[in-house]
Amino acid sequence: EKVVTTTSPKKQKMNSSSMTTTTDVEKVQNADAWYAQLFENNNKNKKWCMVTSSLVDYEKEMIRHFCLEMKRYYGVSIRETKDFQPNKTSICITPPLFVPPFQQQKQQKESPNKDTNKDTTGVIDTVSKHRTMKAMRASLACVPIVTINWITSCLEEKKIVVPKGDLCIRTLPTKLDHLLKEQPNNNNKDDDDDDDDTKMSCAPTARLGVSNYASLRYTQQEYLPLVNASVFLSGPWSKQSKGPKKSDVLTLLKEAGASVLTSAGMTSKLVKELQKQKQKKDSLQRTVVILCDESTTDDGCGITGGLLKDLKAVIGSNVASGGGGGSCGILVVNFNWLFDCVTCGELLGANDYEPKIPIAKSLWELGTKK
Repeated sequence: EKVVTTTSPKKQKMNSSSMTTTTDVEKVQNADAWYAQLFENNNKNKKWCMVTSSLVDYEKEMIRHFCLEMKRYYGVSIRETKDFQPNKTSICITPPLFVPPFQQQKQQKESPNKDTNKDTTGVIDTVSKHRTMKAMRASLACVPIVTINWITSCLEEKKIVVPKGDLCIRTLPTKLDHLLKEQPNNNNKDDDDDDDDTKMSCAPTARLGVSNYASLRYTQQEYLPLVNASVFLSGPWSKQSKGPKKSDVLTLLKEAGASVLTSAGMTSKLVKELQKQKQKKDSLQRTVVILCDESTTDDGCGITGGLLKDLKAVIGSNVASGGGGGSCGILVVNFNWLFDCVTCGELLGANDYEPKIPIAKSLWELGTKK
């Protein structure tokens, strides 16, 4: 059986540490430079392909008016599409997270000299209100994600404006608060401490994730966060379930660089290869991910008796030797793991992503033992 590789051979393979090699200020500066480069190319042919996400009616009417104005008076053709289109979509428009006035007052009271929309480095971090498929795909593709204020700015200046500052969405939201916290020690590049690797390393974060993808692309690094992951979908992934569509999950996996394992037999084979590498103390080249849907029963989960045995053997032996489940190259997680990996731009661990499928949950518990 053959692993179905979903990545393009042209994509440059990079590990997740690449996402932490620049300061916040540099990430934003590089991202803005990338956007300027994209807009310069599009302005030459005066053709744009736009996608919108989660806008209200009056914002949709603004978009319609904007497209007519640009075409009528400036000869700029802007086509709005229903779905994100790789290699075609030029820009994604979505609303920013609204911070209620009472919360702004609280933040201002706690930090009177701090702009509530800026971090400690002065970087304006605009968070998207929603984390939609369109926004995640735009982030992965390094396509600018902007707020509706970008439309206003273009109309005022009577031209297509290069987005920067608070016109840009810099961060996609996540359900895990700790992934949105500002990380220390990632902006001290000019300090006298010579241990740069220590200074620049930090916990996974969703902050500035959108800008980070664009920053890496600008510096000629085409980054895919799941390029070393092989994923087996566990569960029926039925249309009646409350979770995401299977087609959406497969699309994200493909565009994030993952390989899809299409059978339990294929997954067992790769798990056994990981076990051999571990026994030889070789560095692990792949991570096997059991990605679960919202199911609460084992029916249709796809984890056969043979696969369960192989997974338990590898995870159990690794835990017994003092390692965590993830260090053996196997992760058992729910679907939110995928969304957070895309949001943070890193292959995350399993601890925060307990699955509901009983068999998978038992494997998760085994692998996350401390």
